[in-house]
Amino acid sequence: MASTVALIPSYCSWDNLRQHLPPLLEELTPLGIVVVVSDDASPDDSADQVEAAFPQVRVLRRRENGGFGENCNWAIRMLEGFERVLLLNDDAHVLPGFFPPLAEALG
Repeated sequence: MASTVALIPSYCSWDNLRQHLPPLLEELTPLGIVVVVSDDASPDDSADQVEAAFPQVRVLRRRENGGFGENCNWAIRMLEGFERVLLLNDDAHVLPGFFPPLAEALG
């Protein structure tokens, strides 16, 4: 499943990310899925906080805020070598075992 990346667009989202990244990482890291947060030029220190607290998460930083859709599209273009992108909101609450059935259905 190394061909899958979990992409989380973010704008001033540290409160959500600090709560929701741990269970997501617990589910996806053992499966070899890369987790990426794409920060949309947040004026706060969200991106720095993510890098400090979750060194296993790759953080992409936009220089200018473009909004949700532009951030997602930009980040997907930056992620080369992945067959699938699992797009998750920064407040997505994942349940144990959520991903394997999804991966199986996608083939």
